[in-house]
Amino acid sequence: MAPAMLASAWDGWGTECGRAYCDWFQSIGDRHPLLYLVNTHLTWMVAYGLVFSFLYLMTWALIAKSLILASRRTLLGLLAGATWVLFGIANAFSTIGIFASLWIIPVGLLIACTPWGDIRRWRRQSNLPGMALKWIAMPSLLSAGILGCMIIWGQTELSSMAVPVHRTKNVTYVGSGEPTVWLVPDPWALTHFSNGSLGRDVRSWLVKNPNAGRLAIADSLDDVPQQVGRLVLSGMACVGYCQRLKGGSQKGALPKAEQTVFISPPFSAKALPTAFCRDKRMEVWTGELLSELLDPDDETLPWLHRIPEAEVYLPDWVAIAFGKTPS
Repeated sequence: MAPAMLASAWDGWGTECGRAYCDWFQSIGDRHPLLYLVNTHLTWMVAYGLVFSFLYLMTWALIAKSLILASRRTLLGLLAGATWVLFGIANAFSTIGIFASLWIIPVGLLIACTPWGDIRRWRRQSNLPGMALKWIAMPSLLSAGILGCMIIWGQTELSSMAVPVHRTKNVTYVGSGEPTVWLVPDPWALTHFSNGSLGRDVRSWLVKNPNAGRLAIADSLDDVPQQVGRLVLSGMACVGYCQRLKGGSQKGALPKAEQTVFISPPFSAKALPTAFCRDKRMEVWTGELLSELLDPDDETLPWLHRIPEAEVYLPDWVAIAFGKTPS
């Protein structure tokens, strides 16, 4: 699924791409947690996107070209070539490349066998740009070809997914069509403690409700458009919203929503400004076991909904986010 992840997020999934895989691409029935992908190469390419992937592949191609030439000249070049082959293969079957200390010997051998005298002579050549272009032409074409094949493969995998996923500019879009719901999540509040996954909950619900609409999951309030239909916030995201609402933060304006929904806010419902509660179509959903956050008078609030036998995590939070009645 790594090609699908690369094709679905051209600017990358970020350093927590292992969690992104578990959320959006792992089989719904598979609950094995991952920190990284299957190897170093794919982990970095998926994490940092297409531009980085092209440069990364081209760097490896340039190193290979340099070491092929060096191995023909000296025994040190042959040793460096063998080291990089083994190192590349090791990184194809593990994530050892994340440890910077393991790069010292391969990089040191590469520097040692580099023909610095030839490079100084090339710099004095009048046709230096042409020589440089000739040097990188084949590695660039090879890298572009490999990356293009991966994108085509990834698009094929994406088209076969039951719930399409796309990510761009700090927003993950789940489902088809225009976003009907915008979510600013607190993963702690929306993830069950036992190998839970926010994305797995969303995909499981959308498989059963394919016509529910499209969900947009923003990394922060700053990534939400200024005008949305239904805005859902959970956990600590509710706190950030209220701080802006009360003027306690100068970090940007609040998005205007037709309906605002709080899921498991870490404060009493009465902590919300009175004017906001009166003027907005809003809902607050919380577990009845969070008695320390609920005032006795909260029972009289018409927009407060308590889920029986629930605490922070609400099992039907996806249905709530889409405006459906929990089962």
